[in-house]
Amino acid sequence: MASLKYLTHINLNGNQLQGAAIEGLGSAPSNNLQVGRLYYDTSASSNKYLRIYQASGSWQDIVGATLTQTLTNKTLTSAVLNTGVSGTAIKDEDNMVSNSATHLATQQSIKAYVDNQLDTKDTLAELDDTTIGTLASGHILIYDGSDSWDNKVLSGDAGIVASGALTLATVNSNVGSFGSATAIPAITVNAKGLITAVSTNSISTTLTIDDASSTQNVSLATDDLQFLSASANEITTAVTKVGTDVKVTIGLPDDVTIGKI
Repeated sequence: MASLKYLTHINLNGNQLQGAAIEGLGSAPSNNLQVGRLYYDTSASSNKYLRIYQASGSWQDIVGATLTQTLTNKTLTSAVLNTGVSGTAIKDEDNMVSNSATHLATQQSIKAYVDNQLDTKDTLAELDDTTIGTLASGHILIYDGSDSWDNKVLSGDAGIVASGALTLATVNSNVGSFGSATAIPAITVNAKGLITAVSTNSISTTLTIDDASSTQNVSLATDDLQFLSASANEITTAVTKVGTDVKVTIGLPDDVTIGKI
């Protein structure tokens, strides 16, 4: 069979080349190597694909839409990955032990890791910044001012129970109503403003009036004290009030009546 002649540098000038096929070869050609030369690699039983000669002096696989190929140093922009991904860059580690900054974790590993962390931090005592001692009803968490929250019972002037009810401590057991018309309350208050004691002090409600021959008591709450003249035109009396001053004025009248001498 006569050898076929190959044409080079064909200019179709806009015309179509129909029925043409890329040459199929079981290995890369080594002659007539020009940048852009193509051949169809038939060496594999499957995943046959085109190869193109590069300016670097090597053959490069042309990516096929449905072929299984290994891509190196390729950037995928807005890639859509369906079904699943695999490979050494995908880590399936439930404990995230490798702590890699360049690998991806599977959904299952992320869920397992988060679930495991929650399972070990589901009580206050398991948190890193708490110190929980023997628990009792009505305990509250108080920050120790340094590095942890501690459980303490509320004490001192108030206490709290499990229901949340706050009870003030008893500082004065003498309870009731204090003060009357004849007694005033005496109240003792401590530095916290708490009433620690209450009592009463009696007050005098009687004014005693004496003269040369008799004594009378005036009840300040109910009686009136009057200043009178024993007979007409002997003295004058007047009672006035200015502010908080009650003034009693006793004098002689302008027309004095003198009785028997």
